[in-house]
Amino acid sequence: MNHLKSISLAFLSLCLGGFPAVAQESDPRLHPNGPGWRIDKADTENPGLPRVMLIGDSICNGYMNIVRRALRDYAEVDAWVQPYHQAYGGLDKMVHEVLSTDQYTVVHFNMGLHGWRKGQFKDGEFKPATAKLVENIRKNAPGATVIWAGSTPVTTQTQPFGLDPDINPIIVEQNQMAAEVMRDMGVPVNDLYTLLVSHLDMAAGDQFHWRDPAYDILAKKIVSSLAAPLKLSEAQLAAAFKRIDEEPDWFRAKFRINIRSFGDARMEYQSGDKDLRGEWPVWAGTKGGYLLVMGPITRKWRSVTFTFLPTVSGKVSIAFVGDSTPPKELWSAYCGISVQGAELLNGDFSQLDPAGRPLHWDSRGKLEAGKGLDGKNLVMASGTAGFSQDIHIEAGKPVTVTFHSKIGNYPESN
Repeated sequence: MNHLKSISLAFLSLCLGGFPAVAQESDPRLHPNGPGWRIDKADTENPGLPRVMLIGDSICNGYMNIVRRALRDYAEVDAWVQPYHQAYGGLDKMVHEVLSTDQYTVVHFNMGLHGWRKGQFKDGEFKPATAKLVENIRKNAPGATVIWAGSTPVTTQTQPFGLDPDINPIIVEQNQMAAEVMRDMGVPVNDLYTLLVSHLDMAAGDQFHWRDPAYDILAKKIVSSLAAPLKLSEAQLAAAFKRIDEEPDWFRAKFRINIRSFGDARMEYQSGDKDLRGEWPVWAGTKGGYLLVMGPITRKWRSVTFTFLPTVSGKVSIAFVGDSTPPKELWSAYCGISVQGAELLNGDFSQLDPAGRPLHWDSRGKLEAGKGLDGKNLVMASGTAGFSQDIHIEAGKPVTVTFHSKIGNYPESN
């Protein structure tokens, strides 16, 4: 029987009693950079395979699925994506509840990017708290190989990216202290900091996160460190690396919805499908004036639903675009768009102007007649060519957006 793919920390608080009701992070820069703080269990197709637990912060959201794909047929990979630090109250019980659900062969863990702020560690507390965390992991995962991962660099927000002069020195110091603890306790260290400090050009521009090529680098390092405890042969390790190197472009494909305020309108992301990411990016200006919603797509149609809550009434532009992160630009196909809580016109693109463009839409994308679901029209959008429509939102009235999307520029995706 398969594990639940993703279990929220709030749900675990009800089932297990050890988690806070909602995992929170007050600093908007330290967002999950993915579906959220959660336990993400592997789909158990072969229970005889060794099991790996990846414990990490938002950086783990970037590499965990790449590690999973690389180790397919060799290991089942779980992940605990969390916003805690070693001195966080209740951490011991959370570690017990996370690790006691399965028998792990390897626990690869990091806690760093949420523990650099003043007052989070008392003087002299960092090393003892880190040692205690190692002891707790060993106690709750007896027989597992434990591997510590150093925290990644903190960068500036503008190009050319450099190292943040205020936060990064703290990360360096904490990495050094953690490495000393690991040396004394016989725990191998994955130095992810050194791995990326020479690739600052791959930074995402929000200080803490990275673009996709950086996560490939991290995944390779992590897979390499797991090879010995998983008893991978040289041929198996080479095959794992090949899965990373030869990843098809479509693996990274995303839809992207940009909702931008005109004037005073404000909003916040409320809910959505489990693998969606809805956020206010720090680079977008006044909080609430911009909402970015992203999620993965494949070669098959998927239905997507998300809801945002207007906090100040006004007009916003809702734009459907693609994502230009992959090396080869991909087009995202959209059809069957509907909105509840606001008025959106011509969501099936059936009404066209004399030039063949969809009415009510400011469109720079491509219309394809009869290729949507049920033979209706679709529009394809890229990172530079999307389509948008202005809608009016009312404070306190939730707006739910539903649509279908898939990769648009691969023949086998039809």
